[in-house]
Amino acid sequence: MIFRFVLHNRKLFHKKQLLPFPQTFLRKLQHCTFTKAAKQISFRKWQSTLQQPNAYLWLMDHIRPCNFCSERHASSNSNKLDKAAMQQAESELMKRLGWQLTSKRLQHDGKPKIPKDEGLYLFKREPVYENMKNTIIYEEELYREYGLTQKDVEALPREKMRSGWSISQMENIKYGYRKHLVHTLALQKWGSEEAIKLRRLIIKREMDRKEEYENEQKNYDIFTFGFKDRQGRVISVALVVNFTVCMMKMVVYAVSMSPSMLAEFLHSLLDTANQGMIYWGLYVSKKAPDKHHPYGYASFQNITSLCSGFSFFVFGFLLSSIMNFYFFYGAETTLSLSHLGVMYITFLMEGVSLYFATRELRRKAKIRNMKLFPYIRRGFDPNVVVVFMEDLAAVTGVLIASAGMTLAHLYNQPFWDTAASGCVAGLMGIVAAYLIKSNIPSLVGKSIPEEERKDMAEFLQRDRIVKYVSDVKAVEIGHEVRFKAEVAFDGKELAQLLFESSEGRDILQNFKKIREGEDALEYMKKFADELQNIQGREVDRIERQMKAEFEGKYHIKLRHVDLEPL
Repeated sequence: MIFRFVLHNRKLFHKKQLLPFPQTFLRKLQHCTFTKAAKQISFRKWQSTLQQPNAYLWLMDHIRPCNFCSERHASSNSNKLDKAAMQQAESELMKRLGWQLTSKRLQHDGKPKIPKDEGLYLFKREPVYENMKNTIIYEEELYREYGLTQKDVEALPREKMRSGWSISQMENIKYGYRKHLVHTLALQKWGSEEAIKLRRLIIKREMDRKEEYENEQKNYDIFTFGFKDRQGRVISVALVVNFTVCMMKMVVYAVSMSPSMLAEFLHSLLDTANQGMIYWGLYVSKKAPDKHHPYGYASFQNITSLCSGFSFFVFGFLLSSIMNFYFFYGAETTLSLSHLGVMYITFLMEGVSLYFATRELRRKAKIRNMKLFPYIRRGFDPNVVVVFMEDLAAVTGVLIASAGMTLAHLYNQPFWDTAASGCVAGLMGIVAAYLIKSNIPSLVGKSIPEEERKDMAEFLQRDRIVKYVSDVKAVEIGHEVRFKAEVAFDGKELAQLLFESSEGRDILQNFKKIREGEDALEYMKKFADELQNIQGREVDRIERQMKAEFEGKYHIKLRHVDLEPL
């Protein structure tokens, strides 16, 4: 068939142009002027697709009698005849091949017909609603969109709508008005479209300032945050302890020039800087969502934890290793038992910080019915995990450095001190690798375990209104899980739920009163509207049940559940 290639590539029509590919073919044979689009079509490609000789010979018979090849653009009359002949050949060819074209003209309400939007289309276009007569605007949006109050719209008919924002099933009913009626009322009040836009801009700025002020009131002050939040208290204790220990180690290193003490000083200095950064990251992550970040700032914890891991690797592992080589090749050291006393004090202070971090992690793991180390591996609380890992490495590093200094003092061999410094550097490298490895997947968005994802899909499939579930995706971002699935709902079950409700009984009474076509149309509109409300209500119910089921079963926080109907 001559048009199979056209249909396969879905290039059928342009505006004001019927089937440009046959026209291009005809113009090629007549040596007519080519458009830019026509030049891109190869004549050989079209000639190879002609698989029916009868259609090809019939087309040649309709082209050759036109006989305009020798008089190209000779006069305006010849061009008109040429165009008429081609249109006649095209129309007869379409009748011959049996094409069924659907003619559709796009007309705008209240506007004159625009020729460029007219034409023949093979496929049905989607409906265009420019007047938005079926759009509802909620009562809460009247002032923000049009500057109208409840008193201004009291004469308009009010419609009951379902809202998915409320958790309670009894509170998810909101009221709204037809948007085109509200818009007309706003035009009468403000006078013009420009006045409405100006009023909307003024109200937007006013509400933005109010929202920023309310968010500031919700957020903690950065200085008092460490006393009001439990995580903030843990990080504040670690910050104060590490700063004090850092100053003590700096004094001991300045006196003894011990390589292991230098490694410990760098370790404590990094701990202090990292915990200050983590404190700031935790403060930002607790901020309330706003218009710029509607999902909140929870992922900021993972960002600061990742930066902490990189700083541990660069300034802890690499710098300590370089300084270790320097001391290995003959740097002089001075050790005494008083230096060991400072290390023991450091051990006690780091142990206190480690105790607070461990207690906080155990408390949160107990809430999720998990043990300590599985909770740490899942990364539910990255900031406290960083404090725990740093304090654990600090306590271990103090023991290693103390052992190296003791052996170097007893045997008068600096080798032991240098070896201890290398062990501390390696310990910081291990901590850095763990922090980097555990925080990158949380930022990218890792999938939850396969068994949990399958269990969620089976939970959906067991619901009475669900026929089929596909394309299930569950991604863990930060310490939250976002779930998405495409669901085919059972229309029969939805209809059963509808007729069991009070709205269904009213619809049944209206069904008995149907006598004419207009009554049937109104009944179908009412039925479809209420059925859609029932479906939305059931989707909200499933989402609530999923959150309650899996937050307690798998210790995950389902923040967003998106069920897309097929």
